[in-house]
Amino acid sequence: MGAMATLMDVARLAGVSKATVSLALNGKRVNETTRQHVLDCAKKLNYVPNRIGRTLSTGKSGTIQLLVINSVKYINFFREISFFYHVLEGILTSAENHQYSLHFDVKNWEDDALPAYFDTKARDRTIDGMLIIPQFIRNYSFMPVLEQRGLPYVILDPCILDERVNSVKMDNYWGAKLVAELFLANNFSNIAMINGPKNHYDASERERGFTETLLEQGVHVRKPAVFYGDFSMKSGFAGMESILGSAKPEAVFCTNDYMAAGALRCLLSRGLRVPGDTALVGYDNTDVASTLYPQLTTVDNKMYELGKVLADSLFGIMEDAGRRAQTVLRPDLVIRETCPAPAAGKND
Repeated sequence: MGAMATLMDVARLAGVSKATVSLALNGKRVNETTRQHVLDCAKKLNYVPNRIGRTLSTGKSGTIQLLVINSVKYINFFREISFFYHVLEGILTSAENHQYSLHFDVKNWEDDALPAYFDTKARDRTIDGMLIIPQFIRNYSFMPVLEQRGLPYVILDPCILDERVNSVKMDNYWGAKLVAELFLANNFSNIAMINGPKNHYDASERERGFTETLLEQGVHVRKPAVFYGDFSMKSGFAGMESILGSAKPEAVFCTNDYMAAGALRCLLSRGLRVPGDTALVGYDNTDVASTLYPQLTTVDNKMYELGKVLADSLFGIMEDAGRRAQTVLRPDLVIRETCPAPAAGKND
């Protein structure tokens, strides 16, 4: 096996300086023709950049981190549902475009060592920036650490409203509003809801958007018709059983597709037709939605785009320390079979 190619080898083959090779490989300012020529030469020599050397010369690790914070009180959302997979795809696309690696970690809010974890990450220079998915309505005690240590960060859907916090937000209120408007357009009034944990921020925003929109038109979702689950299929089935114990609703909104899948199974096991007897809508537009029978009407949260925008925002801050990220993405309603669009003239 021959010796590994060096930066100087690439420079000799390309006929440029080591500095130009370094700039081209790190995505810095060189013209596109030169950059592509250098990349072709590096590929021809099977050149692999020395990560340690890069860190020493640039002060950068070439790595960003994605941190998902769960709660021990509920299922591990990352393992049990595919939502994070599609977000991760978008993040990885952005990282690859910026020639960065991604480190992934999962922690729990109940972990006493969580504050120290943030302090260590902000000081040890193993990452250049952090993407945080906190999920739950909690006190973000890690914020002062990140700000004081100067570690670039972006939070997905923070529960705090502060323009100084770098964030990308899914407009969950808007998405749930679309579902409520669909139910109203179909003249449904006996409506139920299967939601995620009460202290999960996305779940709380979806409930608020749904119930407030219905209430504006005088439609109430009464307490027996609201069930709080944990975003799993099992809790969707249990929620539907609980709701059917007191009444048969005309329509049910489940705040993720997995609970909707469980609710659908429960309805069909009771001999109820969907949407003939009970209409059903999910949320997120995950792989589950289009594989169910009947196919699930749902809200498309644009999760790949969400992940890409999240990471792109972080790289923007890393390049310009004075920049702040404040982005909101609005979801779309995807009409399938479990709750069709209202027939023309139905509300006339």
